[in-house]
Amino acid sequence: MIELEHVYKRFGERFAVKDVTLKVPTGQVVGFLGPNGAGKSTTMKMITGLISPTEGQIRVCGRDIFDYPMETKEVVGFLPETPPLYLDMLVTDYLKFVGEIRGVSAKTLRSRVDHVISHCQLDEVRHRLIGNLSKGYKQRVGIAQALIHDPQVIVLDEPTIGLDPAQILEIRQLMRSFSKVRTVILSTHIMQEVTAVCDRVVIINEGQIVADRLLGQTQEHADSKDFMLDVVNWDKDPVSLVKGLSMVTQVFRRDPAGTELFVKLNGAMTDIYPLVEACKERGVIVRSVRPTSLNIEDFYLSVISGQEHAKEMVQ
Repeated sequence: MIELEHVYKRFGERFAVKDVTLKVPTGQVVGFLGPNGAGKSTTMKMITGLISPTEGQIRVCGRDIFDYPMETKEVVGFLPETPPLYLDMLVTDYLKFVGEIRGVSAKTLRSRVDHVISHCQLDEVRHRLIGNLSKGYKQRVGIAQALIHDPQVIVLDEPTIGLDPAQILEIRQLMRSFSKVRTVILSTHIMQEVTAVCDRVVIINEGQIVADRLLGQTQEHADSKDFMLDVVNWDKDPVSLVKGLSMVTQVFRRDPAGTELFVKLNGAMTDIYPLVEACKERGVIVRSVRPTSLNIEDFYLSVISGQEHAKEMVQ
């Protein structure tokens, strides 16, 4: 289990993480989403003990990372965005080296190396130089080093970045095998990754958690006030035109290259017709309207755009 209570991290005058409270139980795989610079990597580094929070408390498997720094690191496996590999070492030698550093006993080290090599499907390359491996195999070696000491918690930062589609599917299958017996936090920019692997999605923006839902609940986020509008006349930005309507609480473009807008109406609206007419008056012609159920991409965009809209209202 991972527990964060009112965690802050400040670099100089800037807060990278602000008042984050989060609990992840054993056996759950959490997708950690957010824009670049949102605070994802900083939060993950604090969970792994690589950096210390400015304020707040972090517990891993019931132990405070301040009071028991070595004990908590023993139960955490970490794959940073750039895998910590020694390119001039053989795969087997590297994993033995990491196992020794991690405190794996000499009695069990060989069996642990064999286990992670088999589990991560590295048998074909176990006696090859890491520097000569493909990016997909290097990523597997990076995951293997995170598993070598049989951790209870696994933290993965962009584990499939830069991989081809076949490699991505292989790594996803490997990540799915972590569930049930381990707690897993996965940071990614790939929404399909979350759908394929995770049980829960947590969205962080500007250092704060702005959404936290079980994956199935993202579909429930939509209600009768949520609509997808197919519009024409893009001479002006339709988002800015529709956003100013009094009956609209949220709007964003579903696809930057497409013609669909997601629109959420306020609670007082009972009819879609006034919205269509109001759009027309502003030069946005609505070709079709349909109620919508948010997928993970739409859910993410609705949360982030909602944050931006709230800031605009304050200003």
